[in-house]
Amino acid sequence: MNIINNLESVKDNLVSLKSKAKIIVVCKNQQLSKIQNLLDFGHLDFGENKIQEAHEKWNDIIKKFNNLNLHFIGKLQSNKAKQAFQIFNYVHSLDNEKLAKIFHELEVINKKKIKYFVQVTKKWY
Repeated sequence: MNIINNLESVKDNLVSLKSKAKIIVVCKNQQLSKIQNLLDFGHLDFGENKIQEAHEKWNDIIKKFNNLNLHFIGKLQSNKAKQAFQIFNYVHSLDNEKLAKIFHELEVINKKKIKYFVQVTKKWY
């Protein structure tokens, strides 16, 4: 099954469930040439877990697709927050106060908002 057929199959299954789920194609460790077909097909939500790889892969594409949504998935180190803020629209791993403060400051300075998924961890004693 090719990648477009696979995406269509997943979409059909979601529609049959009457879900409002968004499909995020995770393309970590993949060359952009392998996902170009999805971009051409109109898919706009992609996930990455490496900041440097995302910058190299998506920097030029963002200029062509202004409604592209890039999602950072996985653990984010605070020293990479500024780089993540520059390229991603969503951060799926906001898991500590230090990162939250960094992103808040970046939003104020840059007058730009991104969306976050907050991870809450409870310690069991």
